[in-house]
Amino acid sequence: MLGQWTLVDVDPRTVTLYVLTTMTGVVSLARLVQAQPLAPISTEGWTTIVLLALIPTAAARLPVFAGLRRLGGVQASLLSIAEVLVALTCAFAWLGEQFTWMQWFGAGLFGASVLLISRDTSLQMADEEVWWQNLFLEPSSEQVHDQRRRLGS
Repeated sequence: MLGQWTLVDVDPRTVTLYVLTTMTGVVSLARLVQAQPLAPISTEGWTTIVLLALIPTAAARLPVFAGLRRLGGVQASLLSIAEVLVALTCAFAWLGEQFTWMQWFGAGLFGASVLLISRDTSLQMADEEVWWQNLFLEPSSEQVHDQRRRLGS
């Protein structure tokens, strides 16, 4: 919820860059603190690392930060859990993974929770038919004012 107050005026691309840079620094520091020798990484290894950072990681974080502005902190954090459900579905469909009954049960609970969240009036955007086209645009001063008014600041 702190993010929706502090990040309402910040471009989602900027937030994504800062968050991913911080994540890189933390992981690098944790790796250096380990007492194990660093193994050399091949060109193919570096290519894989960069592609994994850009495609699934950055592509997943950017919509979360863009949605934070439109949905608010609680809804955006709950809906960002869908990342796990998408990963499981892709593993099931493309990699031939088999779900246990507990995983099916969890996926069902998650699906039900998303349906319940969507019933919240703050998520209904019927008056904006093309809301997804404006997801990454800068908010107008009126939208920022409305967001701050709703948050009570």
